[in-house]
Amino acid sequence: MKSIKVGIPEVLFENASFVVINKPPGYLSIPDRQASGRPCVVSFLKRTMESVFVVHRLDFETSGIMLFAKTSDSHAQLCKQFEGREVKKIYWALVIGRPTQDKVELNFPIAEDLARPGKMRVHEKGKAAHSTVEVLERFGRHSLVAITLHTGRTHQARLHCKHWGFPLLVDPDYGGQDAFYISSIKRSYKESAEGERPVISRVSLHARSLRFTDPDSGELQFFEADLPKDMNVSIEKMRQFH
Repeated sequence: MKSIKVGIPEVLFENASFVVINKPPGYLSIPDRQASGRPCVVSFLKRTMESVFVVHRLDFETSGIMLFAKTSDSHAQLCKQFEGREVKKIYWALVIGRPTQDKVELNFPIAEDLARPGKMRVHEKGKAAHSTVEVLERFGRHSLVAITLHTGRTHQARLHCKHWGFPLLVDPDYGGQDAFYISSIKRSYKESAEGERPVISRVSLHARSLRFTDPDSGELQFFEADLPKDMNVSIEKMRQFH
């Protein structure tokens, strides 16, 4: 079981009907009996809230913005927005390679990978999946991209980047590396006596922003979640040594 240094979820906004948080990597979205020792966002929120309803989820290693409902009515309305594709979700990812196009539309259907339980694959008989990818910054051999998910398939951002030809920097399940080290981009890097530690050792994906409608007021809401330290440091080192 992979070990990830974890922080504490940050509450970005809260009112009577919903709460928005910035989830650190290494947190489950909901409790899992098979991983009972891992911290969980729902359990964290229930320490101070009477009721918490899950609207959507992020993978264990993925950081970023999450939305939870606080009442059954707001939960039903927010879930309806997600199902109706009325919510705008943007992820930031570090990928391997330098795309020549600044913006691309990716339409690759996604299905379960029967040979690998729990994993997905691009397959012509899968469910329709649509992503828009924009290049934010290019480095020597890597890039920072923004991924807008128009559909919400499991592992969609990771699979679409892989099938596009630019897998996530760290994502051993879908073509990326096990971890990112400074020595891979700095020629004169000297390893310490304790050995080199990875800059980032989890899936290099962050849920950057979320736009939805307040179920009570009907007003449009927009929230952003700052990048965690491991992705920020990776970007800084890529700028410095590329």
